Amino acid sequence: MILQGFHSGSIHLHSIIIPFKPLSPHHNVLSAVIPKHGLVQKDMITLYFDGLCRPRNPGGVATYGYVIYKDGKQVKSGQGVVGSGDGMTNNVAEYSALKHALEWAREHCTEDVIEIKGDSQLVINQLNGTWQIKSETSKKYVPEIRKLLEGRKTSFIWIPREQNGEADQLSNIAYSQAGVEPTDRAG
Repeated sequence: MILQGFHSGSIHLHSIIIPFKPLSPHHNVLSAVIPKHGLVQKDMITLYFDGLCRPRNPGGVATYGYVIYKDGKQVKSGQGVVGSGDGMTNNVAEYSALKHALEWAREHCTEDVIEIKGDSQLVINQLNGTWQIKSETSKKYVPEIRKLLEGRKTSFIWIPREQNGEADQLSNIAYSQAGVEPTDRAG
């Protein structure tokens, strides 16, 4: 859910109406009512994912990281190495991060609502149905991810890299533990 351009009015939060009036025309009143990870809805999972492929893309070492929150509290984080060499790309790492996170969530979370956030425009827009699925990587991962999400209300939200720091850090940790020191933070 993206809330922008509010000047005055009210915010509807799960059957609770909070009236507000901004302190100034440029004041963001929503920052006072929205916690760090967005609006928190009861019985909701929020999942952040990230992947990287270094020192070259394609053909480098692909790693991933993810963080899962339940009702605004962290319940799981994970990281790992997808592989190295032929077939490894940043997109493989991004999709792998999401798949690993959803496999864990499927086993451990019964909530019906999942909010998925990532800084990969490709992954978010393909899963939203905004972009076509053309590559073999996407053709492999998209159906697997959709199957993991069956029966759940899901939203896919693109976020800037700066808002995906925890998952980004975990993918970098996985990369450094793979025996290759990161040379930069672009992922």
